[in-house]
Order: sequence, then structure tokens, then C-alpha cells
Amino acid sequence: MLYCFSSLPLSVISYYQRVQSTVELFTAVDVPIEVVQEAGEDLATIPGNVLEVKINAGRRKMRLED
Repeated sequence: MLYCFSSLPLSVISYYQRVQSTVELFTAVDVPIEVVQEAGEDLATIPGNVLEVKINAGRRKMRLED
């Protein structure tokens, strides 16, 4: 169960790196619209993933407290 808590910082770092690499991609000149759309779709999944991790962490915390 503790594995979930230790993986939380890794998830945050992973999402931060995804956002940072997307920003770097957009700094390039003449970015094709397909690349912009793909990046937007990729970034749109992050809030859902973060919420899922938060819910799972909360459930595991409750189990540990019981």
C-alpha cells in the first residue's frame, strides 16, 4: 500500500515534464496545427489522471488509518 504514496511524487514529476516538453515544442516557429491539437489532447488528460491519483491516495490513506 505504501507504494502508492511513494509513486505520487513521480507522477507529479512526470506530468510536470510533459507540460514542460509541450511548452518547449510550442516555442518552435511554425508549429503545425496537428502538433498543437495532439499536444492539447495530451494535456487534457492530465487533470483526470491527477484526480484519479488523489482519490486512490485518499482511499489508501483511509485504509491505513483503519
